[in-house]
Amino acid sequence: MKSVFFVVLPSVFVLLLGCVDSESRETFRFNEAIDNVRVDVSLGQVTVVGDPSLSDAQVVVTLWCRTVVPEYDVYVAGGALIVELEAGMDASGCDGTFEIRLPAEVDVIAKSKAGDISVSGIEGRVNIVSFDGDVSLLKVAGDINVAVVSGDFDGTALTGDSGKVTVGAGAVNLTYAGTPSTIDVDIIMGHAHLVVPAHVYYSVDVRTEHGKMDISDDILIAAAAKNTLKLSVDSGDITLLGI
Repeated sequence: MKSVFFVVLPSVFVLLLGCVDSESRETFRFNEAIDNVRVDVSLGQVTVVGDPSLSDAQVVVTLWCRTVVPEYDVYVAGGALIVELEAGMDASGCDGTFEIRLPAEVDVIAKSKAGDISVSGIEGRVNIVSFDGDVSLLKVAGDINVAVVSGDFDGTALTGDSGKVTVGAGAVNLTYAGTPSTIDVDIIMGHAHLVVPAHVYYSVDVRTEHGKMDISDDILIAAAAKNTLKLSVDSGDITLLGI
């Protein structure tokens, strides 16, 4: 009978370990009263959904890494639902998702260094800072303040009173279902597309250094109008439509 020997080379063993991803998935539920959400993460996609039928909050965190899964915090303090993750250089091969569902009557403050942010169905104010990733808002009823360094912004079916959007490099598509009193869009490089209710008088201030402007006839312009639309683009086209 022949003997068979298996030899595992250390270099091969290390290589195989490096190919194995670490994954973590955890669900948190809170029944405390929550009036605002604060998210501050350095990676991953953030999704916040407001649902009037909910009475409690749920957060699902999923992370996968080529090394060790970074630590994160999810807790409630002083009426705020807080989600935090600060990953160091050893988490360069990590990604993940932060899925938050809770009652709609809350304010949302979210900041991400790398990853998309999506907010829908929120009735309160929304304040977002994204360094590298797209931002999307859907059916947000409160005022919005969005700053994107690199990435696109899309706002659909918004009904808040005011909106401020600042983008370094990326396109802005903004559609209001309700008549806003103040819109202020500032883009360094990218196109701006704004849709607001037609047959309403607006004070309009539109400027582009390098690009074309298209303002539809459905936009009624009056310098003394109480509703103001301001769009400023350094390099890119501007479209302003009334529906």
